[in-house]
Amino acid sequence: MTGETPLLRASAIDAPVKGIFYLALGGLFLTVADAVLKWLSTSVPPGELLAGRTGVTLMLTIIVALRSSAPLAALRTRNLRDQIGRGVCAAVFSFLMIEAFRRMPLADVYSILFAAPFLLAALAPRLLDEKVGADRWFAIALGFAGVVLMLRPTGEGIRWAALFAVACAAISTFRDIFNRRLIATDTSLAIQLYTNVAVTAAGLATLPFAFVPIGWFDLGLIALCGVIQFVGQYFFVDAFRYAPATALAPFKYILLVWALAVGFVVWGDRPDGWSLAGTALIVGSGLFMLARSRRPAPAA
Repeated sequence: MTGETPLLRASAIDAPVKGIFYLALGGLFLTVADAVLKWLSTSVPPGELLAGRTGVTLMLTIIVALRSSAPLAALRTRNLRDQIGRGVCAAVFSFLMIEAFRRMPLADVYSILFAAPFLLAALAPRLLDEKVGADRWFAIALGFAGVVLMLRPTGEGIRWAALFAVACAAISTFRDIFNRRLIATDTSLAIQLYTNVAVTAAGLATLPFAFVPIGWFDLGLIALCGVIQFVGQYFFVDAFRYAPATALAPFKYILLVWALAVGFVVWGDRPDGWSLAGTALIVGSGLFMLARSRRPAPAA
């Protein structure tokens, strides 16, 4: 049946409970997809993984667009420069993320990725012409302290593997800046399309240099990872049509719960004191920044 998909709806629906449920469900699917990626990363080169997984997601994105009432309008971009910028950020992010997953527990990687909001706040004055007050600078410092703890500042040195996740957080900051510009001109499907094209192309470009034959079971897992990724993105995006971003923001941290659960069940990962302390500071920084952003503006 051809019709308008939720990803193409322009109108919002006031159903915050449903929005929170969609956000949690989408986060669970995305966490499982990352877990499959982590599982495969020990035997399959990153480029091969990304070409397969994102290629499947790309095909599903096109299928959903073709089943809409206006396929060309759904996929048209009015801001090609920022689409390219976001695609490059997403490709670099994906390669770094796989390297982080290979070396660290899922929950630790996710904790550091939640540092992205305060990195974005730090860059906002220069890149987005947004003012950052003293309270936000406090949150930025708090979040930075959390990242330092995640890096393990002991007498034995720092945890170098965590730098991959720190780089991911930095790259995702620039990706989010492109997001803010693109949502004003392009549909969610168009943003997903160009990003998936960029990541798939980057993965394919590495195949002549790093390719290993893989069996049908691993091929099936890669395809499944792409499907799960697409479903997770679908619910995650649609959540914001049922509830405002400010209402959903605190519930994004449920991804940490999913990551802890999946990491424990699959790999037996148990967070140590450094990880828990760093995670607490990073989450606290994000929640503090959110609470301050909800304050009414002072009267002129």
